[in-house]
Amino acid sequence: MKNKQGVKIFIVLFLCTFFIFAFSHYGASAFNSIIKNGDIFGENTMVGNVNISGKNELEAIRAVDEQLTLWLDEMVINIHFKEKQIQLDNALIRFNVTESVKTAQHGQRNMVIVHFEENTLEESILNSYPTIDSQTINFEKLQTDLLNSAAQLQSEQLELKLEDYLTSSTFNEDVVLHEVQVKTDDVQLSSIIDKPIEIPANSRFSLLKLIEEKGLNDVSEEALNAIASGIYQLILPTNFAIIERNIGNEKPDFIPLGFEAKIDLQKNMDLIFANPNKIPYEINMEFFDNTLIFSLKGKSFLHTYEVVSKDEQSFKPKIIKQYNSLLEPGEKVVERQGKEGLFIKVFRAIYDEKGAFLRSEAISEDFYPPIHQIEVNGLINNAEVEADIQEETGSENAESLDNNQQSNNSNSTSSETDEEAIGGVLESNSDLWGKPIEQMK
Repeated sequence: MKNKQGVKIFIVLFLCTFFIFAFSHYGASAFNSIIKNGDIFGENTMVGNVNISGKNELEAIRAVDEQLTLWLDEMVINIHFKEKQIQLDNALIRFNVTESVKTAQHGQRNMVIVHFEENTLEESILNSYPTIDSQTINFEKLQTDLLNSAAQLQSEQLELKLEDYLTSSTFNEDVVLHEVQVKTDDVQLSSIIDKPIEIPANSRFSLLKLIEEKGLNDVSEEALNAIASGIYQLILPTNFAIIERNIGNEKPDFIPLGFEAKIDLQKNMDLIFANPNKIPYEINMEFFDNTLIFSLKGKSFLHTYEVVSKDEQSFKPKIIKQYNSLLEPGEKVVERQGKEGLFIKVFRAIYDEKGAFLRSEAISEDFYPPIHQIEVNGLINNAEVEADIQEETGSENAESLDNNQQSNNSNSTSSETDEEAIGGVLESNSDLWGKPIEQMK
């Protein structure tokens, strides 16, 4: 009995000794292994776009914080509404890097914990667009989209259109913005005005390209110039950028001074402009009672654009006297009627949504040189002829400097010259000038 009891005591003592021995040798190692595996993040573990695989908590926090600093420096968040754009301050977004790392799930892509301070996003938007009612914007959806982008720490430029978050359709309705009328006697216009001209968002428009696409090479020059001038007048009170525009050597009677746009297929004279907005527009044309009616349709602009004309001037034509022996002394024939020269500057004044003046943009400086009158007189005595020549020469010298100075101010690319204009008149003169191919002497 005593032997059995001793055996039991021996077994108990042996097991206790073995447990103490094993725990002292292997317990610390097992404990360290468990702790170590808990501190290190497993494969494919990410916070935002930062891979924290194989890093402990402190190393992961440091890596995410470095990416956040880079994001704050490089990230650009643009919010557009109509033609106005603002850049959102990245500091409005708050990041909790430590909590993001501590709650990260192993082997998964985890978002950074982000939020806006209360009402900061709404205040920033409404301060930038004071005419918008806060009740018409879905700020909850806008904030969610912004935070989802920020939570990934992707340093890509973010472009958001405020129109996509409006709860009212008022701002998104298409309306007729401007209307222009141009008189013309040409009736060959049905082929170009059959449907609206589309001006896509962020695009350039070329009238010559449209003419080529429609096969309108046989349309008269007068009709094309009427269309070009009408479109040019239509887009001036907008934020469309004028890229190319030309004028002729003589102002057309049917176009107000400063608003001509000349088209020439042979000389590649074009009307080109750009729509910088993120929304499309369309130009409609109608022909009624010898009048071209142009209208611009699309969403209304946030700013107001006004066309302002300044520094209008006129220049009297000179009288060029010629003498011909076939005319009686004292007889006079006007071969070409003179016409005044003209000069004008055109500007675009821009006002914000509250009517406050923002800036003025120079659009053009148009100069039409005077067309000098040509008079053919009968021969008189030599003394009077020489007196007239001297008087005419002095007048030419006095006026040439002024005309040259004004012509340098013109920003048009007209292909006509004074020599061509005069030459065309002289060629059609009567037989007072002799044979048609005879050179002037």
